Amino acid sequence: MFKRRGMAAGAVAAVIALTMSACGSDSGGAVAGGGLPATVHILSIKEMTGAVAFAGTSGEKGLQLAVEEVNKQKFLGSTTIKVDTQDSGYNAQTAASLASQGIANKKYSVISGPLSSQQAAAVAPLAQKGKTPTVFVQAASDGILVGDYIYRVTAPQPSFYAANVGPYMQKKNVKSVSILYNAGSPTIAELATKTIPDMAAKYGFKIKATSSVQLSTQDFASPISKLVATKPDAAVLLLVGSQNPAAMTQLRQAGFTGEVFGNQSSGGNNLKSAGKDGVGVVWATDFNPAQDDPGSQKFVAAYKKKYGEEPLDYAAEAYDSVWLIARALKEAGSADRQELQKALDKVAQAGFEGAQGTLSFVNRDLRLPGVLVQWDGSKEVMLSKAGQP
Repeated sequence: MFKRRGMAAGAVAAVIALTMSACGSDSGGAVAGGGLPATVHILSIKEMTGAVAFAGTSGEKGLQLAVEEVNKQKFLGSTTIKVDTQDSGYNAQTAASLASQGIANKKYSVISGPLSSQQAAAVAPLAQKGKTPTVFVQAASDGILVGDYIYRVTAPQPSFYAANVGPYMQKKNVKSVSILYNAGSPTIAELATKTIPDMAAKYGFKIKATSSVQLSTQDFASPISKLVATKPDAAVLLLVGSQNPAAMTQLRQAGFTGEVFGNQSSGGNNLKSAGKDGVGVVWATDFNPAQDDPGSQKFVAAYKKKYGEEPLDYAAEAYDSVWLIARALKEAGSADRQELQKALDKVAQAGFEGAQGTLSFVNRDLRLPGVLVQWDGSKEVMLSKAGQP
C-alpha cells in the first residue's frame, strides 16, 4: 500500500532504541524451555503517523485492550504481556528495519506486524527467515503468508466481498458498473481486476470501464469525468484513506447520482469529511459494532467502556490477534519462539470466538463471512451478513 522512502529521523531513533534494548535487555520473553517467564514481550509495529494512521492507531487501541484483559484476568497465571510499540509511519523500509531489530532482540517472543500490505510484505520474509512468529491484521494481499511463522487475523477482502456486495447489487438492479481503483494497493487491485469481474457474470452486471490512480492522487476530476461519461448504474471506488472523501465529493459534483460501492478503506470514518456527498456508500467489511455475535458484543462493550467510542474493524482485528497469541502462549506453556509457533498452529486450527465473531483459519489465514455496511453521514450502518437478506 505504501511507497518506499528514506527513513525518517524518528524512525532511526526508534531503531537505535531497539538496538540498545537488544544489547542490554532482560531475557524476559523468548527463553527456551522452563515454562512461561514473568513477562512476555511483544513488538508492535504500527502506522501511528502518516496516510493510514487512522488504521494503525485504531489497531493499537484494540491490541492494548486485549493485553489489558489478558493481564487483568490472569489468563496466563502470573505471567503478563508487555507491548513495545514502534511507529513505522508511511514507510516500508522503516517497518523492515524495526522488524529486523525486533527479530535480533531475543526478548521479543512475537511481532504484531504493520497493517499495510507493502509494509507487511517487507516484514514477513524477514520474520520467516528469523523464525519469529509474526501476526498481521489487514495486509490482505498475496505474498504475506510466506511461511509457517506468519499468521493473518484479517479475512482477505476478496474472500468475502462478492458474497456481500453481489446480492445487494442484484437487489438494487445494478446492470452496469464502472471502476476506479488505487493501483498501489495489491488488495484493491485484486478486487478491481479479478473479484469484481468474476462477480459480473454471477450477479448479472456489465463492467463498462476500469481505470486506476496512484496512492498520491487527490485530484480525481479527470478519471471521474471519464467514469461518469460511461453512464453506469453504479460507480465502484476502490481507494485508500483520504482519497475516499475527495473522490466522493468530486463524483457527486460531476453529477453522478447512482449507487456507489467502496471497500474496507471507505471505513474508519474516512467518509465523514465528504459530508452529504459521502452518504450512501456501500461496502463489505469483516466487522461492524452492530453484529450480534456474542464475542463481538462483549468486545464492543469493553471497547466503549475503555475508550468512549465505538470500535473500528482495525481494532477488532488487532484485539483478536492478541487473544490468538495469548491462547498460544497458554497452549505452549513457553515463550520460546519455536514452541509458540507450534502452539499458534494448534490454536488457529481449533479456532475461537473473538471480536469479529467465530474465527476459523485456513493455512494460518483467517476466514469470516463478512458483513455489508453503508455510510449514513455519521456512522457505518450494518445492512446484512453474507448469505442473509
